[in-house]
Amino acid sequence: PFLVLALLVATYLIGLTLWSRSSLGHWKAQEYEAAKAGYEGQMGWTSVGIEQWVAHYNLGTTLLTEESVDEGVAELRTAFELVPKSIEVEPGRLESSSYECRVRANLGRGIEMQGDAKDAEGANLDAYNLYAEAEEMLSPCQTPANQLSSTGTDTNPADRGKERTSDKKQKSDKKNKGEDPNGDPNEDPNKGDDPSNNEDPESTPSPSPTPTPTPTEDPF
Repeated sequence: PFLVLALLVATYLIGLTLWSRSSLGHWKAQEYEAAKAGYEGQMGWTSVGIEQWVAHYNLGTTLLTEESVDEGVAELRTAFELVPKSIEVEPGRLESSSYECRVRANLGRGIEMQGDAKDAEGANLDAYNLYAEAEEMLSPCQTPANQLSSTGTDTNPADRGKERTSDKKQKSDKKNKGEDPNGDPNEDPNKGDDPSNNEDPESTPSPSPTPTPTPTEDPF
């Protein structure tokens, strides 16, 4: 009986891993409907145990990629509730490669996208609140200053996301107060005459969130 049970467990784990990799392959090939179908199916098979969060995380990430933002954020919020919580490496700071920070990074991106939608509608206060929530979601996963790459190249999505959302939050606050969001009282008034200075930092596309395999690899 023990051998049969071990074989069943091994078959389950191997099958789930192959299924998840297949879904990830569909995602990379931009076959998002097939990827979503796979992740939705995997939810039933991972509804118990420590890996419950992964299918919600992957489905939410896929929905964000398809710009089904509200649905994606809802799935990522569920993933955030289920993901094993990381231990603080220092007060207010989590291990940036932990499972929790993976979810925080994509959920923060989704909330930021919701803020972008509100900003486009002119709902400046709603946009401000969403950017503030995204900023709060990302802050614990930022890289400590003493661990930043000496080359200045940053691969931590929480760092990039925090910088973006902070800038957008400030602009939304200015819009809400009826001020010029691009104005800077300390800036040279003639600087705007140079076209090279008129680039909108928000026009630079943000990196897309990506799903993760099931079962997940040990981030440590």
